[in-house]
Order: sequence, then structure tokens, then C-alpha cells
Amino acid sequence: MPELIETDRDLELLAESPLVRPKPEMATGSKNLDRNPSFGYSFQLFQVGFLLWLADVFAAAATISFGFLVTVSLGRTVNHFLPFLGCVLSAYTICIWSSGLYPGIGWHPAKEIKQLFRASLAASLGMTVALLMGSSWASPYIWMLGFGFPLQLFLLPLFRSTMKSFMRWQHWGVPFYFLGERQAVMRVYRDMNRFGWTMLRPLGRFAAADVSNEFRETSDEIIDALEWRFEQQVTYLGTPDLLSSMAKKSGVFWLFVVAENPTAELRASDPNISQTFPGVICIDDSRSQGYSGSATVSCGLTSGIRFEESLLLPWPKFLKRSLDVIVASSAIFLLSPLLIFIALMTKFTSPGPIFYSHGRIGRGGRAFKAWKFRSMRVDADRALETYLEQHPELREEWERDHKLREDPRITRLGRVLRKLSLDELPQLWNVLTGDMSLVGPRPIVHAEIIKYGDTFRYYLRVTPGITGLWQISGRNNTTYQERLAYDEAYVRNWSPWLDLYILLRTIRTVLLCEGAY
Repeated sequence: MPELIETDRDLELLAESPLVRPKPEMATGSKNLDRNPSFGYSFQLFQVGFLLWLADVFAAAATISFGFLVTVSLGRTVNHFLPFLGCVLSAYTICIWSSGLYPGIGWHPAKEIKQLFRASLAASLGMTVALLMGSSWASPYIWMLGFGFPLQLFLLPLFRSTMKSFMRWQHWGVPFYFLGERQAVMRVYRDMNRFGWTMLRPLGRFAAADVSNEFRETSDEIIDALEWRFEQQVTYLGTPDLLSSMAKKSGVFWLFVVAENPTAELRASDPNISQTFPGVICIDDSRSQGYSGSATVSCGLTSGIRFEESLLLPWPKFLKRSLDVIVASSAIFLLSPLLIFIALMTKFTSPGPIFYSHGRIGRGGRAFKAWKFRSMRVDADRALETYLEQHPELREEWERDHKLREDPRITRLGRVLRKLSLDELPQLWNVLTGDMSLVGPRPIVHAEIIKYGDTFRYYLRVTPGITGLWQISGRNNTTYQERLAYDEAYVRNWSPWLDLYILLRTIRTVLLCEGAY
């Protein structure tokens, strides 16, 4: 090789030199290396972020309009509503964008609500300070912000959730591939769908071998809708060496690696993955749910996952208890007409008491009685035994889950109450007395301690709840082991924002009767 390049001819000779001529395998792989993902990747993020921005703008405009109506109804004059609205929307856009919520792909729902609250609070406080610099507390614009702020805490997540549902219905979102074996990928896929959509849309999976056909041939059981959706959306596309070429053709820039050792799985797959996928998410299948609300901590040249069991700390426990008392007392007052109506209907439609109590295990192993509206016949135990004798094939289902889809003990009114979860409203009294919480694992009986196994120690750390992670994640459509995993994940990842998200999702779960029977 010449030591000094002086002319264009020298450059040509250097290019023809066998020392620098690319090897055949390098030339073959160059088709994948020439991919410049910057524009396509950025455009996908922009599309999602723009739609979420529209949802946030409509939510903010609705809250300020509500504040305007209240302010005007109190006799205050507002002369410059539209310019003020434009300033407020700009402030909200800047604060929410600064929080990383555009597009906010893959965010945990509890973290998203937390950041929305912080952004809306910062925007409202910033606008208030700016108004105080030129006027006083009597300014009608400050009143508009004050009346509208509490509504923002409800409308911002609601409008975002509605927009996400529309995007999911239209099959919009950021496409991605899975890399991993079928069973491991399916578990992650089920959890992704049961706990809120994060705007990621799977297009298929890659693995060393395809077991989809074997699954279709050997499965004689009725597969639920979510698993059939998995078969349609996460179809097997080939071996890992095809990842780069397929991603280039389909415009995919995200990859989920699901394995017990994701790093080793990446090293054993296509060597061009790092140049193909700007977004690579590694999920340890053996502990995937444990990471749901955790945080990454930098430790010099390495990083780790931080788990903080907040419910063991005094301030979070006080905050959770205060929220329980405020919400439960307000709910009992507001729902008192409904409670009286259900009580009268229960009394007049079937003989027996209005309420039913059952012994349960509470925090620290303390026993208490959980209250419900009675939904069963008085002779429920005898009716159940007779029914199981007539249908012995259902005894295994009863012994496994302690539930039956067609329970002969339940009255006609009781079926409606259970379908809408209205039979559990008297447990608001358990919340006031401190035996239960609004959100937490479902209270269990002594016979379930053996089934809980190691998870029972997590259960004893918290107060059982009326609703929880299990109820919004499939409820009776999940297995008992999945229920235990949800209980453990809730205890390990608790935050007030997680409770708020679960309460909001419970409204949808009840209205749609998801997993109820």
C-alpha cells in the first residue's frame, strides 16, 4: 500500500488493492448496513406524538372552557378568552413535551399519569405566576385556571386513552418484531394487552424454530380470544438471520427480545441488528412482570434495575390510607341512592338477608369479615353440592378456581350484580374501617394460603383491596398463577399513580363486564 497518496490515480489503485477490497460476506451484508433509519424512525414517532398532542389539546381546551363557563356564571367578565386559550394550550404543549410524553411509547401507564399530572400542574402554576405579575388574585383568568385544573386530572388521561383506543382500532402505532420462543413471547404479549396499550403494534416474531403448526394440531382446548389474536398478529416470520432484511422491507425499527438471557439471544442472532433497530428492548422472560414499574439506575459503566417496595415506607402508607378514606366516604355519600335501591331489590326478589359477610385474611394475617350484597340463595351450599353431583366434569374447575361460569347458587338479581361488580359496593365500609383498601390484592380465605405459596408473604404486606391489578388484567379469564403474579407485581411496584390508573381502568372493566361471571 503506498505511504503517500498524491493523485486520483493513486486513489484508484488503492481501491483496487486486495488489502482494502471488501470481502464477499461484507458486500452481502452491506445492503442491511446502508439503512438510514433516522427519517423513517422519526416519522413514526412524529405520527404517534401528533395524535396524542391533539388529544391533550382537546382535553386542555375542554378544561379551560369549563373554567370559563363557571367563571362567567359567577358574574366575572372575560374579555380575551381566545388569546388566553391559545397561551394556555401553548403552555400545556411545552410542559407535556418536556415531560417526554410525545410520543411516550412504551411508558408504564402509572408513570404516564404521573407525568401528565406534573406537566399540567407546572403549566397551571406557570400561567398563574405570569398572570399575578400583571394583575391580582381577582383576575378571572386565574379563576378559570383554578376551576379547570381538577378536571384536567380526569380529562387528560381519558382523552389520551380514547385516542389510543382509536389508534389501536385503526391499526396505527409503532410496528415492532419479537425475537424469542413462542411460549415466552406469548406471555409477554398477553401482559402487554391486558395492562393498557403502549402504542406498539406487533408484526410478527422470529425464532430458531416454528412451533405454531404443532400448537394448532395438538391443542384441543378452547383458546381465548387473546391467544387467537396472538396467532394472527405475532405470526412466525423466520429465523433470526432474516431480521434485518425483513425489518428493512417492512419499515420496522423496534425489536423486543424475550428470553432468559436476552443479551446472549442478541449475540446469537443477526449481527446487523444494532445497525437495523434503533430501539431494542430486552425482556427477561423469567422476571418480566417484576420490572413493570421499576427504574434503571446508572452505576458507572453498568446499570441495574431498582426495586423500591414503597408500601413498606411510612409516608406512602399514610398517603394510601388518606386516599382510601377520602374516596370511600365520598363514594358512599354519592352512591347512597344506588345502595338503597340494591338493598331493597335484594330483599324483595329472594328470601334471606340483604348483606353477606365472609371471613377473609387481611394485612399481617389479621382476620376480618368482608361485606357484600347477597347474590346467592340461602341454601347455596346444598345447591352447589347437588349441582356438582349432577355435573362431575365441573368439580375439577370448582376445586381449581373456586368459581363456576354457571353457578347454581347465584340468584337472578345476583348475576346482574356480579356482572357489574355492584355486589362488592358494601366493601366501601371495609375500606373506612381499615380492613380493606380501594386498590390491592383480592382478600383470600384460609384455604387459598397453600395455593399462594411464596406469594403469600407479599400478600401479608398490604391491605387487600376492592379492585386491583388482577381485576383489570383479565379477571376470571386468567389462571390462578397469573393472578398470583399480578398480586406480587402490584406489591413490588406500588405507587399512588398506579392506584389511580387501576381505579380509572376499573370503570372501563366494570362497564364492559370484562372477565366477569
